[in-house]
Amino acid sequence: MKRAADMALTKSFKELGQRRVASAAAFGEATKLEALRAAAHVGIGALDRGEFKEFADALALIAHFNKVGDAAISGAGREAYITLGRQCSDVGFH
Repeated sequence: MKRAADMALTKSFKELGQRRVASAAAFGEATKLEALRAAAHVGIGALDRGEFKEFADALALIAHFNKVGDAAISGAGREAYITLGRQCSDVGFH
């Protein structure tokens, strides 16, 4: 009889653990969705303010990426990163 009770208790703990894992996963997905919404809000705001670049062709876009990448590596892009961080904080994305 005791063995059956132990097995039932073990099963209950296992089910509880599974529910907690599922709950944590749902919380993680909700957090990701909220972060995506905040990032979209920042991006749409930038578009509304005209803060974007247009490129004549793919080569011009690649050249821009190379320039931005070089600036990031050298630390010259730090101010842009700080500005983006402030924008993200303004909409509750940290």
